[in-house]
Amino acid sequence: MITETISSKEKNILNDKNIEEQIKKCMLLLQSHTKDEEKFVALLILPKLLNPNDKKLMTIVFKEIDFVFLRRLLISEYSDNNDLELQTSLYKIISLNIISSFCYYPEFINDKRILKTIPYMISLLKENESLEVLNEILDIFILLTNGEKSLKEISNLESIKSINSLIINSNNDEIKEKGIKIFKILSQVGENKSVIEVLPSITEYFININSVIKFQILEFFVVLFANSSLNEINSLNDTTWLINIQKALKVLLLNKLGSSQNDNCLVLISSLIRMKGISFFFPEKKDYIKNEYLKNGDKEIHIMEDIQFLTLVTHLACTETRVLLDDYKDDDDIKEMNLKNEEKLKIIENQKRTQQMLPICYEIIEFMINLLVQYSESDNNENINCNNEIYNILKKNNINSKWILSFREALSETILALMEFVTEKTEIYKETQKKEKIDNIIVLLSVRILSSWLSENIEMFEKEISYIIPALIDISKIKPKSIDIIPINNISLVFSEITSNETYQEEFIKQNGVKILLYFLENNNEINENTLLNILITLINIVMLNPNHVQSKQTEWKQLLTYYNKYKYTKDSNITLYSYLIILELSILRLINSECNSENEKIIIEDSINYIVDYKNNSDPTVKNLWNLSFSILAELSEKNTTIGKILLLNTAKLVSITKDTSLSDTEKNYLNIIFNAIRKAAKN
Repeated sequence: MITETISSKEKNILNDKNIEEQIKKCMLLLQSHTKDEEKFVALLILPKLLNPNDKKLMTIVFKEIDFVFLRRLLISEYSDNNDLELQTSLYKIISLNIISSFCYYPEFINDKRILKTIPYMISLLKENESLEVLNEILDIFILLTNGEKSLKEISNLESIKSINSLIINSNNDEIKEKGIKIFKILSQVGENKSVIEVLPSITEYFININSVIKFQILEFFVVLFANSSLNEINSLNDTTWLINIQKALKVLLLNKLGSSQNDNCLVLISSLIRMKGISFFFPEKKDYIKNEYLKNGDKEIHIMEDIQFLTLVTHLACTETRVLLDDYKDDDDIKEMNLKNEEKLKIIENQKRTQQMLPICYEIIEFMINLLVQYSESDNNENINCNNEIYNILKKNNINSKWILSFREALSETILALMEFVTEKTEIYKETQKKEKIDNIIVLLSVRILSSWLSENIEMFEKEISYIIPALIDISKIKPKSIDIIPINNISLVFSEITSNETYQEEFIKQNGVKILLYFLENNNEINENTLLNILITLINIVMLNPNHVQSKQTEWKQLLTYYNKYKYTKDSNITLYSYLIILELSILRLINSECNSENEKIIIEDSINYIVDYKNNSDPTVKNLWNLSFSILAELSEKNTTIGKILLLNTAKLVSITKDTSLSDTEKNYLNIIFNAIRKAAKN
């Protein structure tokens, strides 16, 4: 046995040596000084000897082969004679086979000798070229995407236009598929400038093609728009591509699609919404055709109106969300299942899709909620000349209150499903204390969508709100590890809305909502200004509607006085936010009957005086109302508190300047008189 093995190895060594010798002979024939006939004979033999896996031999061949001759073979011309045509095609194939064998090595594909062959190959990308040649070139281009320099060479506009022409005009699906694959790779690595240039023509083809190629182009669009910036897309002056994609999707979504095809449609829609906003649903059309039809074989398909498309996309995203939420299982759920490995693997695979598609559906739904909010706000505005783009576009497309109501009802079903989902996950978290039940991307994104809706549409869910409040408070406590989202940034707006209702406010207080907000203010140095504003409004709602709670929990509410210095910087950055801060601090001082003897409390009073003096003429309606309220509270405090009277006395000169303002109302003059009486009293003492 040993003898046989040795003998076998010796034979292999001899064979390897023999091949190496033959390759060396071929290389001698491929020197620049040899005749073309000799080179051609060598090239016929060489591909049979080369092993792309033998890097040593490939390196020898690469260094010594005559690339000039390889390039000459690529531009061999033929007449109408079939034999000559076959012969020149053979020359090209032989040359391409050799070039292809080098392209498996990264160090070769960026070499200038390979790079110089690329323009020659691009020139061959024509429909009248043989299929074998075209297939070989496209295969080489796929390999060339692995090199930085070669990638740039094949992504130039001439190359992209040629590949695009093959995708559209070739009768061979393999050619189309390889061309689309190249486009996808270029889009993934960011070399998409030239690809964007051919969007008008390939999107038109996308409308009319009825084979499996349609779905491959759909996949390419998903990759392209996911990896392109708005500026890159807007660099294309011709916007027919957007109309073409929208038209194709209108037809596609009317058909029964497979799961992956439906997913790709929704992913593409979400990308285009992100880029184009409402213009995706209502693109500007130069030649608008009502009741447009599209030829599809022997049939004619009616193209739905833009408003119908908007409605359809909303229903699809909402329906898909409810289905995915029903099927959702986290890692812990799967571990606890008593299933065979194959069944578990299938569930895990399904959950990957859920993890990918729910955020996509949420993005579409969040956009639709924003549409409703902007429309409703502008519709309630009595100003006839509304400048809101979304409102004007919807009105132009005959949107009315009846459609808005039906649209709102469609979304509300999904919101109810989200409320049930979030509540269920929070209850499991409370029972098990497993933080991952709520600290995961799906739950946190669900809360974000829920918050967007509830902050604007509380009246639609009067019964359900009380049930969701505990869940929102629990989730607002966590610092997520699963995603870069701070839950309270989304939830705080809901808190500011629900606490304006006495019933919901009572539930909020009962669930320790105030403690959570105080803890957040104390332990976070950098708070989003919108979040801070919402928290202040929430606390002011409680102060105004439930003063007894503040008085019964004085120690808790006094903490807020200590946070003033931490957030008074907002006077320079956000006067509205600062106005709410002043109102909150003054209101707490009033309710707890503070003597205002602490240094911090004195600073609050001093700054409140400066605020009243400095912002008496602010034109913002919100700031003006808050200014009036702060003026009234300061006046009330000055009547009862001698310390405040002393502080006012020290600021008499500032306050006297207000008396010169002729625009003061009688009520404001009354506040000023009360304050001056306190000053006189303090002066006597």
